[in-house]
Amino acid sequence: MPIKNIIIHFLKKESQEKESAIIPRDSVLSVNPQTELLLEKILKAYNAKTDKLYSSFDQQNSLFQSKLSGYLNDGADFVEFTSQAMALLKSELDKSNLSTGGFIIFLHYTVSMTEFFMALMINNSEGMKVDDQMNLDHTRYLDIGKLHLACRINLSEWALNQQSDRYISFVKGKSPQKISDYFRNFIGIEENDYNPKADNDNLVDALDNYSSQSELSIEEMQENKKKAYQYCQQQAKDGNLIELNELSSAINEASPKDFSDYIKAEPYSIEQQLLPDRKSLRQILRYNGFSPGMRISFDKALLGYSVFYDKNTDTLTIKGIPDNLRDQLT
Repeated sequence: MPIKNIIIHFLKKESQEKESAIIPRDSVLSVNPQTELLLEKILKAYNAKTDKLYSSFDQQNSLFQSKLSGYLNDGADFVEFTSQAMALLKSELDKSNLSTGGFIIFLHYTVSMTEFFMALMINNSEGMKVDDQMNLDHTRYLDIGKLHLACRINLSEWALNQQSDRYISFVKGKSPQKISDYFRNFIGIEENDYNPKADNDNLVDALDNYSSQSELSIEEMQENKKKAYQYCQQQAKDGNLIELNELSSAINEASPKDFSDYIKAEPYSIEQQLLPDRKSLRQILRYNGFSPGMRISFDKALLGYSVFYDKNTDTLTIKGIPDNLRDQLT
């Protein structure tokens, strides 16, 4: 993952304070094993997020977009560009009394010939360490695990298709809406968020129906689903799209177009490329459900063998319950 440019600035602000203060860095960070490890950890944390939404720039209301274009197309200096971006972020942050500041990391990098730009806010956390003399000591570390404000722009897709509505992904965050909105407004993201859950649910349904209509044994169907799940999860982990043709080939190497042809012949409206949604993809292998006081999850292969559903009585029967559950019941 070659890094083109990386810099960290700091935006100082405590909750309830009316105005923030920018503490800038005046040069880019060197590309070395430390910054490469930082990028690796950021991408691992970001790709693991299951609450990402997708959108595009608000063409009528994104000063950040024009600043980014100046850096990419007009040769603007990266330090100058990010300093201007920090001024935009400060302006939005100061409108929210409850919001606090943090370290702002700007990253321009490539993955497999695709260019990306990331902007994210991270804070330090307090921790403890054991020194060489086996004594306990306090330490501070960059808490990448708490990545609640971040966005990633697929620069390659944006350049090739500015009509796309999915080249920006961003983490919704766990903060109240009025707190996290300032970060979204800073980037200038359109309101028409795309949530990939519906498309992924549709894909899971297609896999179920495709498997049930095949002449394969239960074991073979389950093995094909495992292949599909492994492919989709790896794409999600790497931050890549699910390619329908690649998925079809992963399911059945002997007939690599069989599943994709099935999709085209049926009214599923599944695109050739899908943004993965990890929560939905778990349903490829398992049934999951919960209600107040109860949660049920089991492998789909068990339905009809040790788990039985009666639609008429809305009853689920389980035979051969786990030993540890039996012990608790008796």
